[in-house]
Amino acid sequence: MSLQAQFLLGTVLVLLLVMAAVIVVVEHRQRAAIIGQVQRRGESLARNLAALSTSPLLLYNYTVLEQNAARVGAEADVVYAVILDAEGHVAAHSQHPELAGTVLASPADDLAARSDAFLVQETFFPSTQEPIYDFVVPVLVDQQRWGTVRVGVSKRRMEAEIVRDSALAASGLLTRTVGGPSVRPPQPAGISELTYAGSARWVESTGPDRYRRGLYTWFQRTSPYPMLMTFDAPTRETCVVRRPRTNT
Repeated sequence: MSLQAQFLLGTVLVLLLVMAAVIVVVEHRQRAAIIGQVQRRGESLARNLAALSTSPLLLYNYTVLEQNAARVGAEADVVYAVILDAEGHVAAHSQHPELAGTVLASPADDLAARSDAFLVQETFFPSTQEPIYDFVVPVLVDQQRWGTVRVGVSKRRMEAEIVRDSALAASGLLTRTVGGPSVRPPQPAGISELTYAGSARWVESTGPDRYRRGLYTWFQRTSPYPMLMTFDAPTRETCVVRRPRTNT
């Protein structure tokens, strides 16, 4: 093999190694961004539920506790919302209301019932074995425990817009500006030509608008943004009661 051929082969190998390293770094950053976003949301849901449940726990108002748990449990990415009383008995459970008055017995349940501070556990939902983050917030009044709030958030399911935002955040491109008009980020050529008689032209946004959050993406019902469809966003041709959770 000539010296030139050896040099070219060595260059190709180096480039392949660099590309592999870049892919690993990007995947790591993307995973960290997704985990961070899920954890921030889970903590917010748990703390809000704890704040709403303080007075009902003090007044032993189990009807309101059940309503609070059901409201949080109805969120698309929430697997369960549980409220425990001061003794660790279930006061309200969004998925299994028949468990009211019982004590949950797994190691994760025991740790949650005894925790005096905010806690995040990685565990599984017993009935489905779905991997979840379990967010635990004790309800304290004058340093006395009156109960515990737990919110289980799915580790594997995310809404389509959040998947896109997480990828942009991992690459450092996400524009975090809040508010403003809809934008048209890049999409494959020819998509807008699928509309009725080519009536909608997709003029790509420029500058930071290309990388705004998915919430601001213009939605053309006759030719929806393909990335959102890939990750199971609603088509918006009809109303939906709940957003689907993507497993793509």
